Amino acid sequence: MNPLDPEPKDVIEDRKGQAVEEPPVREIPDQDLATRKPPKKNPFLFFVWLAFFLTFALIIWGYSGSMLQFMRKAAEDKPFLQVTNRQMSVFLWQFPNLLRQNVKSRGDYLTGFDLENRVGIKAGYADQRVIAPPEVLFLYHTWDRLIKEEYTQRIISKQDFFEFLVQSPEWLPEKWSEAPPEYTAMVKSLDISPQQDLSQLSKQALPLEVRLAYQGWKNFFEEGDLINIFSITYGDLKKFLGGHPHYARNYWINLVKKDYPNYLKTFTSGSYKDEDKVPPQEIPPFVKVALFNMIQAEKKL
Repeated sequence: MNPLDPEPKDVIEDRKGQAVEEPPVREIPDQDLATRKPPKKNPFLFFVWLAFFLTFALIIWGYSGSMLQFMRKAAEDKPFLQVTNRQMSVFLWQFPNLLRQNVKSRGDYLTGFDLENRVGIKAGYADQRVIAPPEVLFLYHTWDRLIKEEYTQRIISKQDFFEFLVQSPEWLPEKWSEAPPEYTAMVKSLDISPQQDLSQLSKQALPLEVRLAYQGWKNFFEEGDLINIFSITYGDLKKFLGGHPHYARNYWINLVKKDYPNYLKTFTSGSYKDEDKVPPQEIPPFVKVALFNMIQAEKKL
């Protein structure tokens, strides 16, 4: 630096030589920007949003609950679903292939029926609504509408009926809320009754449901082996269908064609002789059992 040069000035001169003042220096506060705290949030706003979301959630929950209740009530009001385990049990004796023990998938299938201890209804479940898939319920209603009344009455031994009540206690009057008074009186006096063939009793003293349940129980537990080897001629089938017309092919083929596509096919075609045997693949269990009962009734067995 040259000592003869003029000392630097504290101001800046413009080109005309006039001094230009520098802008004042802004003082920095004691707390710089890095240490400043953000402005405080309003806690009231948080509670407003919280109340909004809670109200919205309650509305959704209430609406969902109402819809579920409405759907459950609507389902329960449908006659299609108004089937009890007791009613289904009578049907299952005619369709033993649908028993809980005889199907592969048992999770939500006939949960009111016992699986391990016995073939039948669980204690206390008889008059509860049955849990069954739609196709089984549809088959039940078809059976109930068409062939339930086409019942072949056989002898009902008093001794066998006692055993039936022991193994199927849901048919005891005290376990059946809708038991007719006449049936209750009959069961209470059964041990001293001189009547040996209970099939001669009135329909009030021995309702159709009980007759069907007894006969199904007897077919399954006492006559199963006989039914398995039982063979049928076309003459027997012709006689049977004459008194039980609703077993005909046209009523059932759409329901059983998966397992029995040839259901009564030869008989319907007319190409048979009365003495010929009906092929097993043309007769499902419910028809075979009904035919067996007809033959046994003729023999008074």
